[in-house]
Amino acid sequence: MSEFIPINTQEEFDSAIKSRLARERDTISKQYADYDDLKASIKNLTDQNNALTQAASEHGEKMKSLQDQLAEANTKINGYQMDIMKTNIAVEKGLPLELRDRLTGSTEEELKADADKLAKLFAVQNNNGIPMASLHQNVDQDPGTIAQKKFEQWFSNFNE
Repeated sequence: MSEFIPINTQEEFDSAIKSRLARERDTISKQYADYDDLKASIKNLTDQNNALTQAASEHGEKMKSLQDQLAEANTKINGYQMDIMKTNIAVEKGLPLELRDRLTGSTEEELKADADKLAKLFAVQNNNGIPMASLHQNVDQDPGTIAQKKFEQWFSNFNE
């Protein structure tokens, strides 16, 4: 074992720990040698994250716009389908086409029930949509009698 030599001056102290400090600096330098690379990688990843976040936001806005357009188109399609259904039911029930917009209901059954009520109300049956058109078919009969009978028939249908 070596004998202990006391350090009496600053120069002796500096020379004694100089090698120890050099070893410690090398260890720390090696440990943090990739600091600049890591810093650049973090900046690169942060930039990529920001770009992806921006792209996701833009895609989200575009998706919202497309969903709004789709909802608007579906609303129009449903309206067209309802108009077609009302037209078909009005024709089926012998109603004038002008009355198709007056049909109420959200299902085909409800629309047909309303069309039946309108058909009774306007007595539109086999007369091409002209109420009381059959009055003119029997010219041999007294028009007053025919009109009275038609009115009574219409009134009884109306009360049902």
